[in-house]
Amino acid sequence: MAAPTPISRAVVAATLYRVAQAEGEAVQELLDQWISEQEELAAFVLGATGELREEVRPLALYLATVVFEIFRSGPAVEIQHVDGARFDLFLRANQQMVQRVVASMNATTGVEPPDLATASEPVVLQYVAEALTEEGSDATSPELTGGEFLHLLMVLKTVVDALHDASVY
Repeated sequence: MAAPTPISRAVVAATLYRVAQAEGEAVQELLDQWISEQEELAAFVLGATGELREEVRPLALYLATVVFEIFRSGPAVEIQHVDGARFDLFLRANQQMVQRVVASMNATTGVEPPDLATASEPVVLQYVAEALTEEGSDATSPELTGGEFLHLLMVLKTVVDALHDASVY
């Protein structure tokens, strides 16, 4: 088995272009494919975002679908079924990451923000962070509160970590 290769900017850009060109039914087909291939992961996203505002939840599903498409387009030869038992491991680590982000925002703590460039998939995570910060920029996308941003970052980083872990190279 080859060593994992992080997904490149070129793969992310090409996937984003392809998804952006998709319309209505094609986007729904991508969502349906993601849900059918990774049911537990989709259930995790739905459950983890269930308490967010109604207009924010579709954003989480859309971004998780795009992340799945990025992985499908990446260097992995296969993406195995994500093991639901691993979610807790990734989620706990990502909860700690969010706590470090919050602590680093308070200048008196002296805590350094986490270096997202050291993540298993830094380019994919950069896409997620950028997508979350620009979503309020058009009339159809919700403006996220700071808490919603951090919660979605935690959930979507868990998706990234789980898909990276399930990828076979």
